[in-house]
Amino acid sequence: MRVFESDPVTITATITNTGMKTDGATISIYRTDNDWTRPTNGVKESNTITLDPLAPNTSVVITSTHTAPPVDFGIRSVFYHVCVNDLSCTREPAQVMVRELQEDPGPPYESCGAVPSRINPMGGDKVTTHRQSINDGIGCSTITLGGVEDVNGVRGFIASGHASIDSPNNVQDYFHSIPSLRMSHDRYHILGTVFKLPSVSKNKNGNLILDTDSAFIAYPSRYTPNCPLDMTVISYDEQLCAKIDIGNQVEQLEPLKIRGEGDAIYTVIGSREAIEGETIWMSGSVSGQPLKRIAQREELLLLGRSSDGLYYGYAHYSLIPPDSKESISGDSGAPVYTTPDEDGNVYILGVHSGSGISSRIGDFIFSTYHPWKGVVDEFDLVPVKPTD
Repeated sequence: MRVFESDPVTITATITNTGMKTDGATISIYRTDNDWTRPTNGVKESNTITLDPLAPNTSVVITSTHTAPPVDFGIRSVFYHVCVNDLSCTREPAQVMVRELQEDPGPPYESCGAVPSRINPMGGDKVTTHRQSINDGIGCSTITLGGVEDVNGVRGFIASGHASIDSPNNVQDYFHSIPSLRMSHDRYHILGTVFKLPSVSKNKNGNLILDTDSAFIAYPSRYTPNCPLDMTVISYDEQLCAKIDIGNQVEQLEPLKIRGEGDAIYTVIGSREAIEGETIWMSGSVSGQPLKRIAQREELLLLGRSSDGLYYGYAHYSLIPPDSKESISGDSGAPVYTTPDEDGNVYILGVHSGSGISSRIGDFIFSTYHPWKGVVDEFDLVPVKPTD
């Protein structure tokens, strides 16, 4: 069980009278920081339960609600013990992972690093790129969509292509979210491993062309003896393997869901191309709220600058209305989708790449995205279908 500090923690236990006499009892809950400490040496919770007399070999179910303890930083593991008359306690206490509750300044955020991570991430949430050779995250962007699958059965999610490549010869190893900005490396919550990158070709001028600014990130697998030791990571209380094992993958994102306006969550029910002139939406993690655009049909040639080279890519673009805002650094990879219907259903249109201004299109500020069809073709994905 995982909660934030000060969240309610409900303990349910079955009390059985294994003796020969009918008797009552006082039930107490003790909290310890490990499972080997004598329970009554821990912190005694304030609420207790007094049971009416129980006949031999009869049982009663009790429920008790407590407040999760504070966390100095990161994540804390605590154990709850149920004790009868402070003499007989549960042999296997309930373990609860308590996470630090960090203040959310609210969107839009100053930077990608300031965006809070989500316990159950989905499209529109923050994701951090990382190389196993160093312990610190080296960049972050936005998840496009989880719950996708290629024709060979590999499951994962789509994210930004240029955020997956640090340089032409340096690929990020995996993506993760960080439960706390002050957590140690072994507590990163791994979301997946870079599985496929977009094709790169050269134009007549020798410039690199990124066919689609997206990447396919495969979900990790549960640890098995076949997993190399240097490819394991502790994700909360579970040991996962970065090696891809079809059929043993752990679904790390809410499938086919996009973080929407306010507390809304949108469901992707399919994909299509944008219609010129229609209003389309984009959910960037740094912007924090969906941004609206006016779809266009023409493609633009983009210039993206990496650490040791230039990347060019052709992308569709949309115009940013005067009453909307530009995207922010860290919104790369954001899902672009249709206006939600009354049930919160949307069609995925593409992957956000960037924004800019050009006199070529009347000094309008524009936003660029790569169509979803190109993503499907590039990574041999199964067409998006709603979940049951």
